[in-house]
Amino acid sequence: MALLNFATSTAGTGASFGIYAIALSLGPTSVIDSIRTTLWHQSVFGSAYSLKVTMNNAMGIIVRIITGALQDADDNSYRRVVQVYLFLVAASLVVGSAILIGSYTSDYLAPLQWTRKKRLSSGAEIIAANKERSLMTNAQRTRYISVGCFSALLLLTVGGWVAYIWGAVTGNNS
Repeated sequence: MALLNFATSTAGTGASFGIYAIALSLGPTSVIDSIRTTLWHQSVFGSAYSLKVTMNNAMGIIVRIITGALQDADDNSYRRVVQVYLFLVAASLVVGSAILIGSYTSDYLAPLQWTRKKRLSSGAEIIAANKERSLMTNAQRTRYISVGCFSALLLLTVGGWVAYIWGAVTGNNS
């Protein structure tokens, strides 16, 4: 996205789309694997993945409506649209970096960096300790975090619906 934002030639734009295509092809594998490695029970993977899809769809709708309105307001120019996506890339980089740093400094995120051999040899004990700490020692804090995250998910989903309906009424999502 940075290359697309600052490219002044067709070759630069083409290169940015090529890089995007390669990065996009690697995305689902890492997301699915990271969801799986951080779950206490593998039986809830379907629910966790459905929440990921719900968040992704809601954000996709909201971003498409916002960027469509920005493009319409700017005489069909992509200048402001690319800036929105550039901001989203920067925010993703910050979140990804925080997760990466957390995976090296925290027992909660450490399984994201483990090899399969390490997960099989010592993963059960550490995940059991994390489960005990979350559900027994810090049960109230875990409850507040869970309610907050669920409320944010509901707000995001309703926001996606509202954005879609607004786009349909105003003709911005055709």
